[in-house]
Amino acid sequence: MVVGVQLEKLTRDVKDSRQAAFSLGTNRNLLVQFKTFVIFCIYFHLVPVPVSLADLSMYVQFLSRSFKTVTAVKNYVHGVRILHLGIGATFPELDFSFKMLLRGLSRLKPHETVKALPVTTEVLLSLFSVMDMSTSLHRALWSGFLLAFFLFARKSNVVPPSDQAFDLRMHLARGDIRRSTSGLVVLLKWSKTIQFGERHVLVPVLEIPGSVLCPRRAFDQMVDRLPSTLESPAFLFVDGRGVVKSLTHGLFVDSLRGLLVKAGVNSKGFSGHSFRRGGASCAFRAGVPGELVQLHGDWRSDAYLSYLSIPVQHRLQVTHRMRSYILSLHTVGEEEADRLVSLRPC
Repeated sequence: MVVGVQLEKLTRDVKDSRQAAFSLGTNRNLLVQFKTFVIFCIYFHLVPVPVSLADLSMYVQFLSRSFKTVTAVKNYVHGVRILHLGIGATFPELDFSFKMLLRGLSRLKPHETVKALPVTTEVLLSLFSVMDMSTSLHRALWSGFLLAFFLFARKSNVVPPSDQAFDLRMHLARGDIRRSTSGLVVLLKWSKTIQFGERHVLVPVLEIPGSVLCPRRAFDQMVDRLPSTLESPAFLFVDGRGVVKSLTHGLFVDSLRGLLVKAGVNSKGFSGHSFRRGGASCAFRAGVPGELVQLHGDWRSDAYLSYLSIPVQHRLQVTHRMRSYILSLHTVGEEEADRLVSLRPC
C-alpha cells in the first residue's frame, strides 16, 4: 500500500517536472499555438495528428495571411512540433520544398522589426518634470524607471506580471537591492538568459550627487517613506484604498506612456523595453566599450548591438576617419588631380 502511494506521488512529480520545463509565458504561448492549429484542422476537415507535410504547408500559408512576420509563422510551426513530440506522435521532416515555402514567404512579406524607442536622459527629465514625488506611486515609478535605465533591464527584471504572480526566486525584491557607500548593488536572480537559477548577476549602480537622475536618491526616497520586508517586491506604493501594492508590468508601462503624454512627448513606440535600449545607448555614447555594455546588460551574444540607438552625427565619424586616412596617404591636390586626368589618353 505504501509503495503504491509513493509510486502515485512519483508519477505526479514527474508530470509536474515536465510541465516546469517551460516558463509560464512559454506555456501560455504554446497553448495558444495548439488551439490555433486544432481549430484550423477542424475547419478544413484535416487530421491534426500526425500532420502531413502537405497540410502543414497549407497551415503555414494560412497563417501568413494574418501574421506580419514569417518568424511568427515559424514559432507556430514549432508549436505544432512540440504538440506532436509531447504526445509521442511523429512530426514530419521539413524538407527542401517546405523550407522554400518559408523562404518565399519571407520575400513576399518583407517586414522590418519595429524596435522600442529608447528612453534617453532627456526623456527621463521630461518624465520627472510631470511627476508628483509626494505620492508613493510616483516615487515607486521613478525608482523603477531609473533602475531599469541604469541596469539596461527588461521590465520583467524590475517588476512582476501581477501582485499574485510575484515570485521571490525570480522577481526583484527589496532585499535584492542593497545600499552601498557609492550607490546601489542589485542582485538579478532570473532573466531571459537566466532561466534555471544557474547563476546570479550582481550589478553595481553608482549614485549621481546633485542630479534628479540619481538612482540611489530615488531608491532612498521610496524605501525610507514606505519601508517593507526584504522579501517584499522591490517597488511598492499605497493605492487609493490605503493598500500596499507592487508595481506590475501593466502599471509600469501604462504609467510610462501616460506620463509621456502629460509631458508632451508622443508615447507611440515606447514600451518597457525602452529603458533597456535607452540605457545601453547612453552608455555607448558615453564611451563605454561594447564588451562592457554587453556584460552589464547580460547579453549572451552580440544581440546588444541592435539595442544601440546611434545618432547620425556618430555615424559620420566613420567616413570622417576614412577621409582623414585617405588624405594622409594621398597628398595630390585637386588642381594636380585635374591636370593628371587631362594628360590621360582618351
